[in-house]
Amino acid sequence: MRSMKRVRLAVLFLIAVALLAGTPALAGQPWPGQWPHRRVNVELTPTGAEPTASGVGTLEYGGFYPNYSGSLTVSCKGLTPGATYCVWFCIAHYDTWFWYTWESGPLPASAKGTGKVTIYFSGLPNLVAVRNANGDDVLTAEF
Repeated sequence: MRSMKRVRLAVLFLIAVALLAGTPALAGQPWPGQWPHRRVNVELTPTGAEPTASGVGTLEYGGFYPNYSGSLTVSCKGLTPGATYCVWFCIAHYDTWFWYTWESGPLPASAKGTGKVTIYFSGLPNLVAVRNANGDDVLTAEF
């Protein structure tokens, strides 16, 4: 009788090991709910206010719909040296159909006309714009 219990226990142990070996976490991949598990890069398009400006927005997020969270990093070049900008973005909460708009803190352009800012959010941004001190959009993108 004892040997039968040991065999059953050994079989259950082997099944558990086989199941765990096939999971994404043990394979070095993130679980679906881990943050960040999605990464999107998008080119920011100049609007004409500063035609030489360019940039890239990197959106990293995770979670399950509609409860996403993550970070948005905006890197720019070709900005007016020494000027101050801000990053504006819009988050759509599809469960309530509300749209929220947020502004980052200042994004100062260096003496070379470059700047970078990272924003942490809850929700999922779908529009982003870099605005100058006059409130004009310099760069825009949609995710």
